[in-house]
Amino acid sequence: MPRNLPIDDTTNSTPSGSVLPSLKIRGRLNGGFAAVCMVLIALVGITVWQIGGVAKVNQRVVDLRAPTSAASLGMVNGINASLAALRGWMITGNPAFKQTRAAVWSQTKKHC
Repeated sequence: MPRNLPIDDTTNSTPSGSVLPSLKIRGRLNGGFAAVCMVLIALVGITVWQIGGVAKVNQRVVDLRAPTSAASLGMVNGINASLAALRGWMITGNPAFKQTRAAVWSQTKKHC
């Protein structure tokens, strides 16, 4: 003998304020695709913005830091060569070392 149970109609109804369950599969797919496209557009925009910042830093390194580093390297090499000539002159007393030191020192001063 069948029992008469009450029918609960609330199981298939949509919650108040929710649109998603009332959409068909086509609407859900279109909405998901649109959401993915929006995220992709935002990520591309952020990436382009960040690349602009990296380009500024790169230009600063190329224009400012690299020439400064090259000049300081030349200066250090000149000072080391001058000290080597001075040591040679002090040890041997050979005037050629004194002339070499003067020439190297004048070249080093030009780089400063």
